[in-house]
Amino acid sequence: MGEDEIFFDPNAGFNIHHGFEYYAPQRIKRILKKDFNCHLENIWQGYKANRKPGYHEIYNLVDDATGKIIGSKLPLDHFWRVFSQMGYPRDDEKSAVHGRYLRRSEGLERFREMVERAKKKAKKDNKKTKKTKKKAAKSGERRCPDNTDNVLYCIVMPRRKRLSGKDKNIRIVKSMYQMNKTKTRETEKQIAVDIEKLAAMLSCGHATARKIGEDAGARINIGRRVLYSVEKVERYIYLISQ
Repeated sequence: MGEDEIFFDPNAGFNIHHGFEYYAPQRIKRILKKDFNCHLENIWQGYKANRKPGYHEIYNLVDDATGKIIGSKLPLDHFWRVFSQMGYPRDDEKSAVHGRYLRRSEGLERFREMVERAKKKAKKDNKKTKKTKKKAAKSGERRCPDNTDNVLYCIVMPRRKRLSGKDKNIRIVKSMYQMNKTKTRETEKQIAVDIEKLAAMLSCGHATARKIGEDAGARINIGRRVLYSVEKVERYIYLISQ
């Protein structure tokens, strides 16, 4: 091997050392506040400026006593070099490597406690729901086949069949939001009919029957119920057939 040849291990790596400590921004602000009675003001560099290559934050150094700017457009690495030469330690008692600042901040701790309380409450509610379902199954109650949990239920009349023993307590649970079926009553003279009967009377589809009813002015709205006057429809059909 010659004197000018240097061989390195192919698995070896390089560690660049700049000769100064890397101080956290909060650590720099605490040093300036405590020992120099100054603070830093961030300089706004434009909308989305941090997306540009080579971006770094710059600050103005402001004297707390006079409020005057004593240094302008200073990057953080400027304070790294100065404080390293002055012998300031990189960390203090409030740095993230000490005590409760090591892992989580106070806000994160509060959020974590809130999540834990919510989990315990959900677990407790889930146990109550299971107990209620078991109790309902034992007593013979059943729920209506719907997918909603926020539906009110009421107990109606027992089943009309011969029951004995514990079966006498069986109840059918019915949703309060379930709509009642419209009863059909037969009569000789009909004053108003729904769209189904109107279409049957006119021998046409719903769309055509609805158009004829509206053109005749026979539409009657009662809440969400829509009926059509038979007399007006008959008079309109007679007039347009002339």
